[in-house]
Amino acid sequence: METKILEAMDSPKELEILFRENPDEFRKEFSSVFASHPESIILQVWQERLNHEQEAKKRQGIPAWSLKNILVLILLTAIAGTILKLPDFFDSIDRDWFFRRNLALILIVPLMAYFVQRTKPTRFPVLIFLITAGALLYLNLLPSPGDDWYQFSKMYGAFDDALTNAELHIPLFLWLLAGVAFAGRDWKTTSSRMGFLRYIGELIIYTTILVIAGVILTAITISLLEFIEKSNELTDWYLEYVIVYGGVSIPIIATFLLDKVIVKRQNIAPVIARIFTPLFLITTIAYLIIMAVYQKNPIDDRDYLMALNALLIVVLGLLIFTIAERDTTSPPGTSDYLNIGLAFTTLILDAIALSATIFRLTSDDVGLTPNRIAIIGINLLIFVHLSGMLINYGRFIWNKKPFEKLENWIAGYLPVYAIWAILVSIILPLLFWYK
Repeated sequence: METKILEAMDSPKELEILFRENPDEFRKEFSSVFASHPESIILQVWQERLNHEQEAKKRQGIPAWSLKNILVLILLTAIAGTILKLPDFFDSIDRDWFFRRNLALILIVPLMAYFVQRTKPTRFPVLIFLITAGALLYLNLLPSPGDDWYQFSKMYGAFDDALTNAELHIPLFLWLLAGVAFAGRDWKTTSSRMGFLRYIGELIIYTTILVIAGVILTAITISLLEFIEKSNELTDWYLEYVIVYGGVSIPIIATFLLDKVIVKRQNIAPVIARIFTPLFLITTIAYLIIMAVYQKNPIDDRDYLMALNALLIVVLGLLIFTIAERDTTSPPGTSDYLNIGLAFTTLILDAIALSATIFRLTSDDVGLTPNRIAIIGINLLIFVHLSGMLINYGRFIWNKKPFEKLENWIAGYLPVYAIWAILVSIILPLLFWYK
């Protein structure tokens, strides 16, 4: 091997072939060759490459299923499950109010804690904790029906809608904040933000798989428990505790698998996206055709308009996951043209939904309501986001612009959603409380 390396030291291609044929022997003999020819630029590059691989192996030297990692999983699951069970432990807690205000505390905050514990102790995790605590404290201090100061609102219905929008948008803000915790100090970079988007896609897939497995395991376990005991005490205990703690652990375990266990995996999310992108393109085109043929007007049908908005959000997520997983060095292909078509048709649907909401706003006496403000705002955000994606995608395909321009647009737009979520959560309750 040493002789072969010496003969191939001026050919990067031949060195790569030797390395792939026998990596262990190559690493063993390379050091002596490099020691005798330190002036070779090619060998210097290979030395850096092998050193980097060795350092990476050292970092991965701690087994994924180490005691520390297992204790972290158990602790996060125990905390999340106990918070979920608080209404059962204390009868004074209203279940509906508690879950509406603290769902993010149960599902999102444990993931943020998992991301933060990977970093070294700095001011960064403390800042994440303070922002999270402030957002949750604000949400839980918002008035509820029955509170004395809730009665100061002169428009109960509108104020209720404003509070509902705050309950929806604070979790959105915290989820984007989880992206900051995920990326660490590199949260401003495009690569880190795109990595978080890839993580979301994979998390959805692996969480779904774990849920399916959990449902099967639960069905078998309950059948066995019902067979061996007749009082159903074990079954009730299983349903009240094992299912609860097991359920909240699923996204935590899925995150752990993606972070520590499934290192050299083929991502499932892009495979699913490639399958569903043409299907969603067909769906959106059919949606437009059916709307025209049956003369279905979203202006007059609120439920139809809500379904249209749901489709917009799903398609936007599908496009983002597909783009996030794409190889930036590959030339334009069929999937890119499908994405262009899907973005264009979705943009048309978004324009229809936006115009329908604005028309409803001007055609009745209700005027501005919290729900209408929130829907118009999110439609505008999606419209601008999709427009920028379509423009940058077109420049990549037809003007040969770098694909990174598209990624920069997608990643750079994420803080806009966070700002909007905060504005809706704070401004709307104040506006419609004093109105």
